[in-house]
Amino acid sequence: MKKLFPLLFPLLLTAAPLDSIVVREVAKTGYDDIKTIGFSLAEVGSPELLADFNSNGSFIPASVQKIFTGVAAMEILSPLHDFKTEIFVNAIDENGAVNKIAVKGFGDPGFTAEQIWLLAYQLKMEGITSIKDTLFVDNSYFDSVTVGPGFNEPNSSRAYMAPVAALSVNFNSIAVHVRPTTAGKSAVISYLPAQANLKLTGTVETRASAGKDDLHVATMFNGKESVVQVDGAIGASEKSRTIYRKLWNPIQAFAMSFTAACEQVGIPCSITVAPGVIPVGSKPFYTFHSRALQEHVKDMFKYSNNFVAEMVFRSIHAEKTKSAGTWKGAAEIVRNWYGTVASDTSKMPTIVNGSGMGEGNFCSPKMVIDAMQAGMKSERFSPEFMTAFPVAGEDGTLSSRFSKSPLKGNLRGKTGTLNDDGVTNLAGYFFKNGKIYLYCIFINNKQKTQYEHWMFQEKLMNRLYEAL
Repeated sequence: MKKLFPLLFPLLLTAAPLDSIVVREVAKTGYDDIKTIGFSLAEVGSPELLADFNSNGSFIPASVQKIFTGVAAMEILSPLHDFKTEIFVNAIDENGAVNKIAVKGFGDPGFTAEQIWLLAYQLKMEGITSIKDTLFVDNSYFDSVTVGPGFNEPNSSRAYMAPVAALSVNFNSIAVHVRPTTAGKSAVISYLPAQANLKLTGTVETRASAGKDDLHVATMFNGKESVVQVDGAIGASEKSRTIYRKLWNPIQAFAMSFTAACEQVGIPCSITVAPGVIPVGSKPFYTFHSRALQEHVKDMFKYSNNFVAEMVFRSIHAEKTKSAGTWKGAAEIVRNWYGTVASDTSKMPTIVNGSGMGEGNFCSPKMVIDAMQAGMKSERFSPEFMTAFPVAGEDGTLSSRFSKSPLKGNLRGKTGTLNDDGVTNLAGYFFKNGKIYLYCIFINNKQKTQYEHWMFQEKLMNRLYEAL
């Protein structure tokens, strides 16, 4: 604090009461560079900031970027937008056999294992008894790029790095379930969604005791098939563990899941898989409808799902332009949308993706306030926007935070974290005396630990809550 005091003292002399609280709390932290901290506080519907600390500074938003994506998507696409999936068949013979079938995806971010099973069951109900010859997979709703800007770990099999394609299943990831047995024997390995022709290699030993890092799961694509490598050990007294990993090839991942689901409902498949594009004007045999966009925004906010964010982001461009959705095109549209709600259009965010992955996005706390003001004031979707945020101490990414704070169950917030860059952000709203207040805290500082950043955020919000 002694090192910071000369820098902060002039601010204290001129600061408004709420500003002075922010200045004092920043000083207590001992951050060497106060420019790595930014904060804004405003009342919903008011153009003025109630508290301002580097509000116009440029920061990496990390997953706070999803606020821009969510509000822009509901405004541009509508909160009830349907990410449909269409099925095309050449013909069905008198016995219900289909020789060629094609599936076209329209960016459904929540096409899970359960839903692909339901799709297969619906096809059975429509009279399909078997599928032969060829399954065509149409991903042309997006362009062919599946790894977005900011996704800088191309060799990682972590699920949050999953490829993004217009037709994707289960977030293009697989859940590997490892259940211990008795010490000295192999653990039981299973996975979801069901995958036809998946190659599972390796074994896991059940030991009397084992550390968390003793279990290893990785995925790869060898050019012909998906491979899941599982090895190491798990403790006999442990609960079963589920580890999520990405599936590298979206076309093959969909085909494997679709084939397995059809087999499960009694539609035998003997098919080869090929990419294909459905001719414009073709009439689908069956259309599977998604959950509404507003439900996906909730998933995006509550659990900070990168895959959902990027699927929604690219869909903005695809729908707006009626062309293949791209990251660059979506970034331009969302940035232009922000210009329609900005309090100062001379300062605009830098947007490269919809999830906040990587170091390419930049914005200020005030810009986030502007975006949230738009969401809160919308006559079309403000209730859905408000309920999408995690609740402090109760659910989502805030379930374990603010648990002993007066703001537990009151404050809502979207987190944003990039550990390697010291990014620990939080933005959202809270209630006090019948009013709703918006806040944004940006910390782009490697000096402190993530826990220390959390404690600063909690103390700051507690102090402001008491002062209002």
